[in-house]
Parts: sequence; C-alpha cells; structure tokens
Amino acid sequence: METEADKRGGEFALGSTEVIRNRKEVQRLFIDIVKSAEHEILLIFRTVNSFLREQRLGIISLLKYDSTERGVNIKLLYRLRYYIR
Repeated sequence: METEADKRGGEFALGSTEVIRNRKEVQRLFIDIVKSAEHEILLIFRTVNSFLREQRLGIISLLKYDSTERGVNIKLLYRLRYYIR
C-alpha cells in the first residue's frame, strides 16, 4: 500500500523542510509515516500528556501493531515527572 509519505518522495529527504500548520494534515502525515516504517520508529514525547494525546489518537495502538505484527523496533522517550492534566 502506497502511503502519503511514498507519494511525496523527496519531501522527507534530508534538507527538505515544510511547515504544516493544519492539525489534521499533521496527524494524517504522522500516521502515514508510522505505517511506512520498515525497521525502526523513534519517538520523543516532551511530556506524559503528549504521550497520552497520541494514545487517544490511536498512535500507540498502531505502534504496538507495528512492533508485534510487522517486526518494527519501537523506541519511546518521555519524561515522567510532569503532572498529568
């Protein structure tokens, strides 16, 4: 299945930068990039709340699927000392 990341090709190459302000577009691209990963996904969450936000969007479930069913290595980094709101 061809993802949006595949269609855009060079946009995700080094040296290419695009600011996307539309929240829905960012979420869609993020999901497409996660789905297109073949070997490893590295994510940094600034706070626990940012992790929980991605969990509500279904990203964490998608990461679990990628890890267990597709064999993609998943690494998450986030700080635990911030309060959960």
